[in-house]
Order: sequence, then structure tokens, then C-alpha cells
Amino acid sequence: MAVELFDKIPGPPDPDPEFFVTVNGERGRIWQTNVGTRTFPVVTRNPEPTIFLGNMVMAYYVDFGRIDARLRDRIERFLCERFGKTLDAVRYEIKTGGLPIIAKNIVTPQGHVVGDEE
Repeated sequence: MAVELFDKIPGPPDPDPEFFVTVNGERGRIWQTNVGTRTFPVVTRNPEPTIFLGNMVMAYYVDFGRIDARLRDRIERFLCERFGKTLDAVRYEIKTGGLPIIAKNIVTPQGHVVGDEE
């Protein structure tokens, strides 16, 4: 049985169409280098419980309705390389479970740092 990269734990939605998060530290540098940004629009203002690579974490979910096709393509290709998955597999996982951004060393628009420093 294949291990899924991530699995969102169902909960009540808290939509906020104007909310973005910025990933700091080494993770932020990795995102910036590979996809051209470390700031992402997210679906909700608050992180949600998520299982990521078999571990329970709190995460924000990227709002793919607010990013352009070129950025989406860069994200998908980066995830293929990072996790050794095919493009079809990555697209399927994003379509069915979304894309979590782990709530660790995240800066919100209000300047709050969420999660521990790396």
C-alpha cells in the first residue's frame, strides 16, 4: 500500500480570501529557489490538523484558485522532484487533498510568526 504524502483531517472551513503566509528559514529558501516564491495564498486564516508523511502537524492549505498556472506548474514539478512522485500522482494528491504548508516558522500578514524556529 502506498503512503500518501499528506491527508487533510476534516474540520470546519474558515475561509479567508485575502490571507497569505510566508515560509521563513531554510524551508522558505527552498521554496524560493525551486518555485520562485515563499509566500502563498492560503484557504484559511488558521492552520488545520494534517497528517504529513505519517506525522500529525498543523498546516495551512495553498489556495490554488488564487495562483496562476505557471506557479502551479512550478509547485507540482518541485513536489515531483522532492518526493519522487510522478506528475500525475502529485496532481492527484493536490486535487484530492490539497497542498499543506506546515505551520512552522510561518509569518502571517500581520507579522505574527507561527510555529517554532528552524
